[in-house]
Amino acid sequence: MIIYMHSEGGSIVFQDMIYPIKKGTLCFIKAGKRHYTLQDDPIHYDRSKMFASEEMIQEILSSIPEKNDFYYLFTHHPVIYAEIPPEKQEEVEMIFQEVDESIQSDKSCSEVYVCNWFRLMVYLKQYAIQQEYVPEDVISKAVEYINYNYSQPLSLDDICKEIHISKHYFCRKFKQTMGMTVMEYILKTRIAAAKNFLLLGEGSIGEISDRCGFSSISYFCQIFKQNTGMTAHQYRKNRLKQS
Repeated sequence: MIIYMHSEGGSIVFQDMIYPIKKGTLCFIKAGKRHYTLQDDPIHYDRSKMFASEEMIQEILSSIPEKNDFYYLFTHHPVIYAEIPPEKQEEVEMIFQEVDESIQSDKSCSEVYVCNWFRLMVYLKQYAIQQEYVPEDVISKAVEYINYNYSQPLSLDDICKEIHISKHYFCRKFKQTMGMTVMEYILKTRIAAAKNFLLLGEGSIGEISDRCGFSSISYFCQIFKQNTGMTAHQYRKNRLKQS
């Protein structure tokens, strides 16, 4: 469903996200996703709606490459909130007018209807406010990405680019879910891998440092001792004695 607001005052509420209702608000809500609106003035609450099945949206998206930002936006975000600038609002209102006319003439499933849906999707993409909704699986995707790439240089920008999410909100959500920051998790993963390599006797301390993604052997030794209370050499020696 796409909602367009002709008046302002109130909010659109989806899960723990609240979006302000302004004149020119254009909002996409994925089929089956529960939401509600709170109007400041229900009597003068004026909006237009367009509905489409999931199949129709998939048909529209089928011609767009999967790695395209447009495709990702409409397949990974249950809500897309956009604010149409005043100079473009008349154009959007004309689209809804065309849709109303097509429905009245029983052409709601025609190419005209699909075309207008696509036009509104373009406006949504162009004027979308940065999304702060995090899909349920985004943390697990981030963890999987870190676990697979810990041997490489990793930054927050790299991870957020890979999973298409804003850095600020991702960091907050990651800590809520994992109980540690992203960088703490990366270090924990690297230390765990280093311990394993040390126990297996695979390579020198310097080689293990490189293999686990540390920028230098001195930094690796410093971090390893902070986390284990002993040097990497002592850790290997002690564990070999125990075995």
